[in-house]
Amino acid sequence: MVFKAQINEEIKKLFEGFKDTMVCSCLDGIMGEVYASEDGKSASAHIGDFCFLAGEANSELAAFTLRDYTVMVPQNELWAKTITDVWGGKARKFTRYATKK
Repeated sequence: MVFKAQINEEIKKLFEGFKDTMVCSCLDGIMGEVYASEDGKSASAHIGDFCFLAGEANSELAAFTLRDYTVMVPQNELWAKTITDVWGGKARKFTRYATKK
């Protein structure tokens, strides 16, 4: 089961390694929403068309979206494989570039 999560230190720990400003803003409660797996080992930060997946790879969380079109950003290769397993041919992998902040 996926539920809307209260942002706390345990949730923030799952997103360690993400340096994206959108994730930081979401975890600070400024924008977006965070959802988590029932066991609390996985979470997703939904900000606009973006969904950042963190913690242990979880197929139920990878299948959960708020929009028809979502850019899913995996924390690691296991998350990337889980997204592909869940979405099959609907998932398209591409490289996302950032400008220097």
